[in-house]
Amino acid sequence: MVEFGLRGPAPRSGALLLLSGALTACLVLCLHLTRSSGGAQGERVGPRRLGPVDDLADARALLAAWPEDKPRACILILARNSDLDGVLRSVKQLERRFNAQPSAQYPYCYLNDEPFSNEFRAVAAAATVAPAFFGLVPAAHWSYPPHINTTLAAELRSAARRRMPYGGSESYRFMCRYFSGFFFDHPLLEGFEWYWRVEPEVHFMCDLPGISHDPFRHMQANNQSLAWTIVMEEVPSTIPSLWPTMQRWLAANPHHVVAGNMLPAILEDSDAAQIGDEAAAVDDRGDAAGYDSRHALPLLRPQRQLYSSPRFKFTGCHFWSNFEVGRLAFFRSAGYRSFFQHLDSDTGFFYERWGDAPVHTLAAAALLTPEQVYFARDIGYKHGSWSYCPSQPADRPRCDCHPAWDAVPLAQPRCQLDFQTRLHALQRAEE
Repeated sequence: MVEFGLRGPAPRSGALLLLSGALTACLVLCLHLTRSSGGAQGERVGPRRLGPVDDLADARALLAAWPEDKPRACILILARNSDLDGVLRSVKQLERRFNAQPSAQYPYCYLNDEPFSNEFRAVAAAATVAPAFFGLVPAAHWSYPPHINTTLAAELRSAARRRMPYGGSESYRFMCRYFSGFFFDHPLLEGFEWYWRVEPEVHFMCDLPGISHDPFRHMQANNQSLAWTIVMEEVPSTIPSLWPTMQRWLAANPHHVVAGNMLPAILEDSDAAQIGDEAAAVDDRGDAAGYDSRHALPLLRPQRQLYSSPRFKFTGCHFWSNFEVGRLAFFRSAGYRSFFQHLDSDTGFFYERWGDAPVHTLAAAALLTPEQVYFARDIGYKHGSWSYCPSQPADRPRCDCHPAWDAVPLAQPRCQLDFQTRLHALQRAEE
């Protein structure tokens, strides 16, 4: 027998065997103590404790010792065991670009609708210097609500299979419903105030050095609730009844709609007049300088109760939520919970294919002001064929991308360009 790591036969001396056993026991004990103590802030957390793993207890212990001057934030990843390679590619980039810095090292919270394998847990935990916690999505949150006819839902999925992306997918609809209404209540996220949603197989193309490029710190300091990099247009056939359903909620809940909201930035109004001078929205503040005001759509600030009028239509432009940094208090608010419960009582998540991205966007438009959303213009991001790269010359040395490569402005200028223009117009109209 040849012992792993040694050349030639294993030693037979009793003394050597005893020494080998003692060294092994010492090593295991040291690893156990490293994990149990949690390590100092900024150090790699060692292997998990011997015996049963209690991720929830570990997360609570970490939060109990959280530094007062650091945002209580986590990196949130919803993944399956089969996504491990894609998860590693995303996490390694995020670590290299941002999270491995001592000022960051935010923990990872992994969620799955099935138990994570030991391999996934071990490999994912080893990929980061930050702690990693693993949780199971409750079955009630990854299933149908009682009023859905599952036979009809299956028939409609079959009919939609070739008409839209993920048209035939049941699990995709479960995921969209989960991210629309439940993720923020997962026990692992209890005690956290911020999250950065990361998906498998995404690319982060810019270094984010120091606290000045920390999106959590920026958003906390500026009282912002949602960050985005890409605005794109939803496939219309996936959400034909989403806006009319929201209009019914708006009519019944005007008290939840904030003054100075963002609804005009995502709506078309057949009777609208222009808000001020759109050209004034095109200025020298970062990427807005490249926006063409000729693309601007009419804007209007109607009375809140008028949004239920059929004259208003949703443009379909939405924050692409596979990149999302957010304040959990926004999703846990009475207004957002009321909005989701209204949507969930309808049938669109399963009879259509409502996505969490337009749901988040519509909620933010009604419940937040333009100042409370954050265009994370310093974060270069790519997912599939869609990408965003910072446009300022000062950003080039820290980025491995070029604005000319962006897939967004050339493909859908109405959304990516006009949304920013509309926000500027709304802000100026309020001044």
